[in-house]
Amino acid sequence: MKIFFNGNYYAENKSLLKVFDRGLLFGDGIFTTLKVENSVPLFIDQHIARLRSSCQFFGIKFSDPGLPGVIGRLLKINRLKNARIKIMVSRGCDFKNRVYNYEGEPPTMLVLAFPLIPQPLRPVGLCISPELRGNESIYQHKTISYLSNLTHKTFAQKNGFSDAIILNCERQVLETSTANLFVIIKDKIITPPKELPLLNGIMRQNLLSLGAIKTYGFLEDSLTKKDLKKVEGAFITSAILEICPVKRIEDQEFSPEKPKVILKEWRCIRDFCLQKG
Repeated sequence: MKIFFNGNYYAENKSLLKVFDRGLLFGDGIFTTLKVENSVPLFIDQHIARLRSSCQFFGIKFSDPGLPGVIGRLLKINRLKNARIKIMVSRGCDFKNRVYNYEGEPPTMLVLAFPLIPQPLRPVGLCISPELRGNESIYQHKTISYLSNLTHKTFAQKNGFSDAIILNCERQVLETSTANLFVIIKDKIITPPKELPLLNGIMRQNLLSLGAIKTYGFLEDSLTKKDLKKVEGAFITSAILEICPVKRIEDQEFSPEKPKVILKEWRCIRDFCLQKG
């Protein structure tokens, strides 16, 4: 596999990352993951805008090297039509290992292209994570400090679930470790509001921008564990999964049919927009 690193293309086994890179030392960086279908990077402008916004929030210098062109070349030289693209930006190297008041080298940018093999849609099971999340603003950004997310995910996997729903200190539902959560209650599709410590994912943004889908209206509203008992169906969203039905939350089981109808309608809307644009 060929990769993009700081303006050039290299073989994947070439040593490039410096031991003083702040991404390695402190997890001081931002990333995004996007999906490529038939050589088309989906919603790339939104991904770049979020990278830029998050870098600005944390004071990381961001200079776009022409990411659409970079991704296009990576797809070509790696002979990929369907891929998972990961873009990472760290603050750069700090040879004095300073935690604060850092001024140093230019940022590091890395772009990776992984083969994306179509998989059959498999509804997932979710548990409730026992660890609560604080109200730090970092959770509203996709940072490379990802160990907290992996802890929630590992708990879920060890207990026979695909992922874990994370709650905050007020016991409000937030998201899963790797996806946004949507629940169906009567004629509404509800997702926790973006003001909470959660990631405003690209798929989440696109669905909410529709206002409604099929006979369901979208609504941002707070949810508790008690509210989950009222749920008639649920799904999770991410750039790679797009929409994935939830078959159960803890011991409560759901039919995947309503989320599958929503997924089918979403695909029609998405494909129409891609053809038009």
